[in-house]
Amino acid sequence: MRKLLAFTISVYQRRLSPHKGFMCAHKGLHKGDSCSEFTKKKILDKGVFSSLKDIRQRFSDCREAAQTIQRSSLKYQRGDCDLGIGGCDSCDLGGKGSLPLDCYSGCDIFHSDR
Repeated sequence: MRKLLAFTISVYQRRLSPHKGFMCAHKGLHKGDSCSEFTKKKILDKGVFSSLKDIRQRFSDCREAAQTIQRSSLKYQRGDCDLGIGGCDSCDLGGKGSLPLDCYSGCDIFHSDR
């Protein structure tokens, strides 16, 4: 049963995973093995039933990693100049003449001369 499940995971990794358009959040945040690779290794090492607790914990950790990535990307996408957050005045930096990169698109809406 171990080898059959490991083979099934390998098929998923080669045939389906590359086409889904995103990667494992745990792997993206922490590097290392993807959840499918982690699961395959655990099953081969400890067996199916002995691995269930570790696999469940890994999926929980992956869900938490996905939420961390989402919060982080929202922080970078929503700069001071994004609509509803503040105005371009907050991007002026006291007349220093340069804007943070995340302010250009929002400020351009208000000031076409920048």
